[in-house]
Amino acid sequence: MRYVSADGMQEYLGENYFDWEDSVGDADRALEDCETRLLAYIIPNAPQCEEQIAAFCRAVYAQLEYESGEAASELKDMPSGLTGFTVNGFSATLDANSGDAASRAGLCRSAFAELLYSGLLYRGVISC
Repeated sequence: MRYVSADGMQEYLGENYFDWEDSVGDADRALEDCETRLLAYIIPNAPQCEEQIAAFCRAVYAQLEYESGEAASELKDMPSGLTGFTVNGFSATLDANSGDAASRAGLCRSAFAELLYSGLLYRGVISC
């Protein structure tokens, strides 16, 4: 892991850290996996300054909390053959190649906001 750490996740979650750690099994592996996936979202693929590094870490911690929470646990119960759905005119297509709930859950709002406001989502928008 280049940017995130178990200590950082503990600081982010506070008292809830140990409940989270128990729910994911291997905290270091979960952190490393999430960091790698979120690095693929940002442009360029590395934070450029301390403010961006801090925002990126908060995004990873928020995403992990989201993925181990209620939203992702509900997605785990979906049939594996389900590729999409429509409700009242709203349609969503799920990644048929991915069997894990984390990929199906997508990027959470908190992580998206951290990446957006730090200038990490769009080329040419640097906040450093």
